[in-house]
Amino acid sequence: MGTLISASRTIIPALDCSIPRALEIVKAVREIELIEAFKLGSWEGTLLPGLQLYVDAIRPFLDGKRLIYDHQKGATDTPELEDALPALLKVGVHAVIFFPFGGGETQERWTQAAAQAGLTVLVGGHMTQERFLWSEGGYVHDSAPELIYRRAAAQGVRNFVVPGNKPELVLKYKQIIEDELRKQGCERDEFGLYAPGFIKQGGVITETGAVAGERWHAIVGSALINAQDIEATARELANQL
Repeated sequence: MGTLISASRTIIPALDCSIPRALEIVKAVREIELIEAFKLGSWEGTLLPGLQLYVDAIRPFLDGKRLIYDHQKGATDTPELEDALPALLKVGVHAVIFFPFGGGETQERWTQAAAQAGLTVLVGGHMTQERFLWSEGGYVHDSAPELIYRRAAAQGVRNFVVPGNKPELVLKYKQIIEDELRKQGCERDEFGLYAPGFIKQGGVITETGAVAGERWHAIVGSALINAQDIEATARELANQL
């Protein structure tokens, strides 16, 4: 479950949009070296079987760039449903994102099943929206993110999703992951942080980059989806890394 992206810092466009707009984005950024992957989410146009159509439509223009499927409900569902993961690999997805709020058993089972299927696993423990943690008026206990990140690191995950609009928490979770890797005797292992939450949700790429470490990737959706000049916007975002 090692490195997914070769460059230390990149922009990852989130294709939460229609196929025609996704095609425009993928084509517009083909020549930008600091874009090596795209994120697919649970937007209505990307759900299976639509995912197969979606991937087929953009595949000719990927030029070797990777696809990450944002399968957040996956690692929250019951452990027995992890057998659906190989289907993602068949349609051309390379990696999956899990936010395993369903507990340790589900997290471990889904992570293991994804790895066995040949998928790279990205694990998140803290989402970007307001009132997420219990102390903020949310439903997730404040201790949950640390438990999730530690369990993921101990299980061999080396790619983690952190809230890009909260730089102080990016630093906190980075240090937690580093501490867990030390405990596991894996302190020399490289790991990458993947951060959504920019522009529309208030995150600033340069601020997150100051604390995220050497290997991190900014996941950007609306800024590119709504851009009049996609390539120019993407290059501007990449310059902020």
